[in-house]
Amino acid sequence: IPLEFADAYPSSGTTITIDYTDIVLSADPANYSLLGTPGVAFTSATIDPVDASIVTLTASAEIMYDLVLDTLIDAANTDTAVFYAGITPIGWTNTNNPGGHIEDGFVALFNGYVSANDEYNNVWVNDAEDGEYTGAMIFSYDFDAEVAVGDEIAFLAERDTYKNLTELVNPVLLEVFSSGNLPYGPFEIAGADIDTSLSADTDPGEKWEGQLVKIDSVFVISGPTNYQYLCTDDDSVTYFLIGDNVDYHLSNVTLNVGDYYNIVGIVDYDGSHYRLNPRGADDVVRLTPPSEFDITETFSTGDDVANWRSDNSGWTSRTHLDTVLQLSDAGWTFDARRTVYAEPNTFFKATAKIKTGSFNTSASQYLYFGIDGLGEQPYQVSCISENEFTTFTIIGYAVNDTGSLYIAGQGASGADTVWVDEYSYKNNYVPGLTALSDIPGARTIADGEMVATTGIATTTTNFGSAGPVYIQDAAAGIAVYDYDVAQNVALGDEIMVVGEIDIYNGLVEIKNADYIVLSTENEVEPVEITATDMDGEAFEGMLVVMKGCDTTAAGLTWPAEGSNQGNELLDKNDSTFYCYIDKDTDIDGSPKPDKWPINITGIVGDYKGAQLLPRSLADFNPNTVPGDFTILNPADGSTFTSLDDPAFVDMPFGEGGANVKTFFTNWTKAVDPDEGDTVSYQLKFIGGNGPDEELITQDTVLYVLIDEEKPWKMNGEYDVYVQAKDLFGGINVSDTVHFTFDFEAPPEINYADVVLVDGTPKLYATFSTEFASVDVANFMIVDMFDGSATVPTAVDSLDSVTVMLSGDLIEDHFIGLAYSGIVAPGKTLTVADTAWAGEVLIPFSPNHLEDEIHMITDFESNVGKFLDPNFSGSTTAGDASSFEVSDEEAFHGSKSGKMTIVDNTTTTGGWYVRELYGYPFSYTVKTSSKLMFALKGTDADVQIRLSVKDSGYEQSPWVNVSLSPDDWQIVSFDLLNDPAEGWITGNGIIEGETVLIEGIHIRCAEDKDVVLYIDGFTERQTELEYVDVTMEVSMAVQTLLGNFNIASDFVDVAGNFNNWGGNPMVLDDSDGDSVYSYTITGLLPGQKLEYKFRINGSWDDNTAEFPYGGPARTYTVPDTNSVIFHWYKDEDRSVLGIDDMNVLPKVFALHQNYPNPFNPIMTIKYDLPRESNVKIAIYDVMGREVCTLVNTKQRAGYQSVQWNARDNYGRLVSSGYYIYVMQAGDFHKTQKMILLK
Repeated sequence: IPLEFADAYPSSGTTITIDYTDIVLSADPANYSLLGTPGVAFTSATIDPVDASIVTLTASAEIMYDLVLDTLIDAANTDTAVFYAGITPIGWTNTNNPGGHIEDGFVALFNGYVSANDEYNNVWVNDAEDGEYTGAMIFSYDFDAEVAVGDEIAFLAERDTYKNLTELVNPVLLEVFSSGNLPYGPFEIAGADIDTSLSADTDPGEKWEGQLVKIDSVFVISGPTNYQYLCTDDDSVTYFLIGDNVDYHLSNVTLNVGDYYNIVGIVDYDGSHYRLNPRGADDVVRLTPPSEFDITETFSTGDDVANWRSDNSGWTSRTHLDTVLQLSDAGWTFDARRTVYAEPNTFFKATAKIKTGSFNTSASQYLYFGIDGLGEQPYQVSCISENEFTTFTIIGYAVNDTGSLYIAGQGASGADTVWVDEYSYKNNYVPGLTALSDIPGARTIADGEMVATTGIATTTTNFGSAGPVYIQDAAAGIAVYDYDVAQNVALGDEIMVVGEIDIYNGLVEIKNADYIVLSTENEVEPVEITATDMDGEAFEGMLVVMKGCDTTAAGLTWPAEGSNQGNELLDKNDSTFYCYIDKDTDIDGSPKPDKWPINITGIVGDYKGAQLLPRSLADFNPNTVPGDFTILNPADGSTFTSLDDPAFVDMPFGEGGANVKTFFTNWTKAVDPDEGDTVSYQLKFIGGNGPDEELITQDTVLYVLIDEEKPWKMNGEYDVYVQAKDLFGGINVSDTVHFTFDFEAPPEINYADVVLVDGTPKLYATFSTEFASVDVANFMIVDMFDGSATVPTAVDSLDSVTVMLSGDLIEDHFIGLAYSGIVAPGKTLTVADTAWAGEVLIPFSPNHLEDEIHMITDFESNVGKFLDPNFSGSTTAGDASSFEVSDEEAFHGSKSGKMTIVDNTTTTGGWYVRELYGYPFSYTVKTSSKLMFALKGTDADVQIRLSVKDSGYEQSPWVNVSLSPDDWQIVSFDLLNDPAEGWITGNGIIEGETVLIEGIHIRCAEDKDVVLYIDGFTERQTELEYVDVTMEVSMAVQTLLGNFNIASDFVDVAGNFNNWGGNPMVLDDSDGDSVYSYTITGLLPGQKLEYKFRINGSWDDNTAEFPYGGPARTYTVPDTNSVIFHWYKDEDRSVLGIDDMNVLPKVFALHQNYPNPFNPIMTIKYDLPRESNVKIAIYDVMGREVCTLVNTKQRAGYQSVQWNARDNYGRLVSSGYYIYVMQAGDFHKTQKMILLK
């Protein structure tokens, strides 16, 4: 008698253990094989010396884990078992694991560390230290007693889901490798990762499910409600929950509303939200609240000494001496510090009264009073003050919540001592100020409001003992009016300033300022401006240079010593500006410049008007601009029509010196009289229609590369001039010349698209100019799939610039249109080229039944979620525009959406429509899909595009609307492959797994009314999961009526899935019970089936179901494999009133289930010759009842019941052998079946 598997499972990375139903006398590894994981061979089969019913198979190498189920085959006993061989990573149980996840209900082997144990029914494990997708929960009422936190374990379990939470169920502990280990983690995450708005199985929440994580700076908003606290860590931008799934009812954890905490815990999903579940009190650390951050210490007692530490191995001692803190070190590194706290995005201030001893004995010594850790850099000041107490102050901007206040530096070889008489620390010392602005931002702050900014000092006391000091960043400058700043800051110092905005006679300045030096010796290059630039605020406060300045006709008044003086001067463009010389500079009383023009450097100030403020005599730098010059070629007014014109010159370019065609330009020399000065020339095109590259030379000749293959691409009118520039920035410009390129241009395709005419794909193309005539010989249709090219079968000229071509256009292939030999009327020039036409899309074709399933809007009864065209403020069309259902045109069904766009007569230059698909946006599509709709065009220059929303707005490229009145154009957006264009907040990248439909955007460059018809808006999903449907029909009644002969007739099914019988599907009755069946494979969930059964494939009213032409049966395909049963023509015994007992079974019978093996649904048929109390139950091989299928009184007849592989509690069972037993009165029968996954 063959032995059977009682159980079989992976027991390590190289072994599989089998438990037989009886003892094993011998075991040969050659009899065993493993299907699923390739390349597995067993080298030994060992019978357990204690229990001879157990055999351990050892593989020749590590069994690699994968997502393919493995089937263990015992050829000697013809038995099989299904499970996942090898050691399965725990991450492969996570629903969103990037590599996929294992199926529910199959045994797998896992190794991992126990990270939490609720000592009731849940244990959590993690098997990797790299964070995401590496943890899971084990659900069992026994397992918690077998393991402890920190145990490294090996165990068997099956994946299951409960309320969208992944669980490992039916665990069996195989081994505890070690104990007392630190679990992996906690992994630091943000509260937003488990935000309460996240849906089930959604990242980032899902990737942390089952793992030990940590969230810092948790603020408790409310709770506990239902043993949950509502919290935030980002000032209520997002919210998350603290739950009790580990510490039941949070019996060991108490949080105070309004307090901050760092919390460690396990992430779970409770059926509604992701949560963080602390394991106990040790997982919760209360943070000091902001109200307790401030410090004021006079050292009247020694209590504060304990708060100080030394981070140089503790060598710097801290003692309380009289009323001071004494810090001492035996030499070299000096370090004393204490922890301070701040609210991120606020400003802090610290002061200390410090005296030093012996810090002046060596140039290498230094000592700083500062704070690090709170900001992105340390904020510190030198605090050496030998033999007397001096107060030092620092300010800073906090981005973190914890840092260190320190007195630290480098001493000499002998003992060093520092005394601190008192110190203070103030968190958020400027309430309401939460941002460190750049200077452009600081300049926008209102008068009287507080501001903080950073910049490099370009002046100190140049304009007075209190300044103003001017500071600037890369974009702007600002004045700081403060005595301490002016007296203590050096040129080139980068400082942070906190103070009050003051508008003084037009000058934006900061007063009452605190400051700190961040870095020194920075250089600022002056920005060149002209007088016109001074009129605005853009350059106020910045270091600039005005080149080529000269005096006005009124002359120059130079200030005497001790006097201020202002003058009107001219810039290089002869525009006037005001230059003011301050008596606090070294300019007053100095010799008057005698060489003009001159370059003047200075600060752009404002005193009831803009003024240039030179800082010193060195800011005056004489310079002469290049002299006048003129363009020689091209001549003004020239027109060029041929490359044979002498203006086009062959010149050698590139390696090898091959000749290329160039456009010759030259000019006279611009003479610069300054000794040693050189001049460079730049050819400039006015209006931006010239070459993209800069055309610069030091010669007076320039050869400009042109498009000699298609010179007509350069056609147009051009205005050019030459700019001469010397080394000091002195600029002069030549005259401007006008010339025209007017080369002969052949017709070129400027737009091509695949359109549908009566459902047939055709090519629509428009040309850049009129053509004389076209023929099929002028075109080739290029299939980009295989590169093949075919001649069109027909070409129709829709007008003098538009053609419609017929030919071999294969659905779903990408198409190009090659053309040649096409000339303009009366011309001979032609071009050979290929235009991109796009994909052959045929929505709702037999090849794409999914289009119907995922229809977004069919326009049969309404326009779906589409709003009025004028709903969006981005729409500029007329108010009378509308979008409504119409039966005037239809692509799919009988109606379409008619969009009437009325031109806005109050504006010119066309219009724009943003047609929103609902607001707020709510319709979600997959980012692997193609969105598409059919469009019938118009007689205007209209473009259209689709738009979706991820984190921003992403749009398809603009598509020209075809002008043919007979075609339907398919407008599509392949979210996976099409280039996206960011709109407003978009970045041009489709992100995430799903996006929201934002709508359709339409634009027109003409002032015209337009009518568009839109139909069949659908989502074509490309990642499809197919299912099977088994159709059953009973012919028992038809046999008794004489309508069906079992011996000679057959029954088939005809429907919309097999061309209504064109592809025959004949049903089979393999077990002779008069129930015929056929399994249709490859169907899509949601697909709507229409069908009838027929006898002998005939549509005759006597043999086909229901009158020919009558209603068909319908069935909507579910998302799993299914079986549907019918009586032929719906005629069962009760309907016909048949009393003949011959129609009933003559004996009790229990038939073999089908299919067998099955996954996951099977059918059991059984026969009842008389009314009986029936029980049918399923048992595992150990004799334990798994599921009761039937337990009731049933009437006589042919019966059937289905099982979906779930137990009495709704849980999926594991694969393997099962026994089903039928009891009906005295009748008792048993059958076996196999569940494979």
